[in-house]
Amino acid sequence: MSPRNGPNGDPGEDVRPYANGRRHATLDMMAITPPALSLLSERLPSLRADLERSRAWLRHEIEERQRYLALPSAASDEGIGHDSAEDLYERDLRLVELASYERDLRDVDAALGRMRCGIYGTCLDCGRPIPLDRLGARPQAGRDIECERAAQLKAAR
Repeated sequence: MSPRNGPNGDPGEDVRPYANGRRHATLDMMAITPPALSLLSERLPSLRADLERSRAWLRHEIEERQRYLALPSAASDEGIGHDSAEDLYERDLRLVELASYERDLRDVDAALGRMRCGIYGTCLDCGRPIPLDRLGARPQAGRDIECERAAQLKAAR
């Protein structure tokens, strides 16, 4: 039974799971149609270059935040004054930025890994092709819009 055939082998009855929490797509489900594959193949070098640039920028920003956070704090043992409060606020802001950049770097590295494995451009949850417009706007995307929304809703609970 192919992933696109029903339980009786009937073509056209799509029984693949979706991102609504049931299960993730498997490699055999990740079949990109020939026209979509052709368009993706044409854009792949540009998308890879975008991801590599993002990776370099994110690494730089992470290093900057880490350097800033390694500096001694202005807070003293005698209490927190105005300058110390500002310093604590700046440190908290850098920590939030650092966490965000590290998460983005993991996403970029994962996308580059999917490129190496030949599954880039296929939704990790449902196995359908990710639209090229989405990949152009967010090259590190691992899910189509529908599955990404479902994953965000699930994470928000």
